[in-house]
Order: sequence, then structure tokens, then C-alpha cells
Amino acid sequence: MQLPQTWVWQQSDWPHFRWDQGVLAQALARARLAQGKVLGVTRLLDAKLSLEAVATILAENGVTTSAIEGERLDFDAVRSSVARHLGLPSTGLPDPPRAVDGLVQCIAD
Repeated sequence: MQLPQTWVWQQSDWPHFRWDQGVLAQALARARLAQGKVLGVTRLLDAKLSLEAVATILAENGVTTSAIEGERLDFDAVRSSVARHLGLPSTGLPDPPRAVDGLVQCIAD
């Protein structure tokens, strides 16, 4: 029997948690296997290319995080700030506003 999905804080026994260790262990094992595969593939990549991939992921994270709060950020401005934080070239990208730099600093931390 599957329980209806609710937020964790909406559960009647909050904050006392129960879980099925067998189900959780299987899900965690699949996640760890996927993580290992991703890490294995990244070792094959050029280190600079990996840093570029991290920069893209961080920029997308910044844009989507802001969208949750109802704020639309320019991807290139976020990417510019991320590039500067990671020591990558930001030539051709716009200068980001201070708020974007602050967001990127939080994400990078």
C-alpha cells in the first residue's frame, strides 16, 4: 500500500521518522552506483573540461534556484559570475549584478 505523498513536516508523526531499511538500502545502492559511474566518466575528461561542466551546472543551479523564488536571472550573467569564482575566462559575458555575485557565492560555498 502506497501512502499519499506529503511534505515531511505534514506527516502526523513529525519529527519522528520511520523507514523500511530494505527499500531504502536498495535505493541508496542504486544512487551510489550511479554516482560511481558519473565519477568514473569524469575521470576520463580533461580537467579544464570538467571545470567547465561544473561551471555550467552551477550556473543552471543559480538560475533555477532563483526561479523558485520568482526571480528570473540572465543565464549569461550568472555564468559570468560563476566563471570568475572558478577562475575561468568570462570574456564576452556580461558583468553580473551584485545580487548575482552574492547568489553564486552562496551556491559555490
